[in-house]
Amino acid sequence: MFDLSDYPQLQGEVFERVQEARVFEDSKTFVDCVPKCSVDEMVIRLRESDDIQTFVKINFEVPHDKELHVEADTPEEYIEKVWPLLRRELKSSGDKDSLISLPRPHIVPGGRFREGYYWDTYFTALGFTDRIEWIEDLIINFAYLIDTYGHIPNGNRMYYLSRSQQPFFSHLLELFESLGGTIETYLVQLEKEHAFFTQEGRVDGHGLSHYDDTRHLPREESYREDKDQPTESFRHIRAACESGWDFSSRWEGRAADLLPIDLNCLLYHMEMMLSRIDTKYEAMAHRRASAINVHLWNESEGYFIDGNSSGALTAATLMPLFVGLADEKQAARVAEAVEKHLLAPGGMSTTTEKTGEQWDAPNGWAPLIWIAYSGLKRYGHTELAGEIGRRWLQNNDQLFNRVGKMVEKYVVDGSDQMASGGEYSLQEGFGWTNGVYLALKKEV
Repeated sequence: MFDLSDYPQLQGEVFERVQEARVFEDSKTFVDCVPKCSVDEMVIRLRESDDIQTFVKINFEVPHDKELHVEADTPEEYIEKVWPLLRRELKSSGDKDSLISLPRPHIVPGGRFREGYYWDTYFTALGFTDRIEWIEDLIINFAYLIDTYGHIPNGNRMYYLSRSQQPFFSHLLELFESLGGTIETYLVQLEKEHAFFTQEGRVDGHGLSHYDDTRHLPREESYREDKDQPTESFRHIRAACESGWDFSSRWEGRAADLLPIDLNCLLYHMEMMLSRIDTKYEAMAHRRASAINVHLWNESEGYFIDGNSSGALTAATLMPLFVGLADEKQAARVAEAVEKHLLAPGGMSTTTEKTGEQWDAPNGWAPLIWIAYSGLKRYGHTELAGEIGRRWLQNNDQLFNRVGKMVEKYVVDGSDQMASGGEYSLQEGFGWTNGVYLALKKEV
């Protein structure tokens, strides 16, 4: 589908030498560099160089993150000032740049995330529903990516093309339509995206889909972190990245083998939207809902789980409520389980496990908070929904008052710690935190 061999910062001798020499603290920095000559010439220059740091400085344009120094007294003021810094023209600087150009301005999360990310985009857009033209730009960009590559990649980088992310395109279209936009012309692209997630190799015998990635190699953007892992782990590592939950005890080290409740609920929503153009999709949606209820519902515990897993409770259990797939009894039992096990002083925990991974306790994340709030509210569990929303907003406010910025993730256990875990430092900005904050402020 794509060839990375022409990118010395993504594959080959130069790539491996620079990454293993730890020229940059963050492995992602080098894959975002832009080479100044061809691969063959770059290899010659490398072999003639006796200083890898100087070699990189001379032969690559190194990305510099935009400073997000914003002076503000409140989160709302901060977000209003930071939106123009996060909304960017994302244009490749040449045929050796790993960045994929987008036709319209896009919103980046912030910090090291200097390109657009798929599922981030929907939650970020919740914060600027008064700018419908910005949302249409996002949709046009996604339609372009689907038409060009057959799916929306994890992010608009060449090294992300082998995987997608949680498919929220149908929800972005739904949001746009709720604001008065017309979405019919984009259903063609949505149909192509559905084909991507239901292609052979991504669906089990029950008709349920799983996360995957076609490249079973160390991730280019995390080469140092992956290179010493067993070969059979690469597919599961990359599949976990497609989920957006990278990483979590949820995956049990075998993400590509599990049947994720969130992915299949999102495909159900997609199929219901596609039923506008062909009734076969409504039949697909009903079959998927039936399979979810048979294989992804834990009757004894009273919550939804990932298929083929140990059945642990995670915040993903709320996705059937978010898309309206659960029945009233299931919703009530999920609400009970969430209140008992995941509700936290600062909002809602991602899982019940403390592993040091960023998608585990004690961390909470804006998109999961919005899914919980919206799903619980949809089924009439307004008190719990409001409690999760209010606690999350208070958490955001308290940290803002301390550090003067919005960040990527938050500790929800009531302590004053900054969130940690993952392969990089805590990022500021931050797209989906901003979007969910503003959306919740209108609600609770």
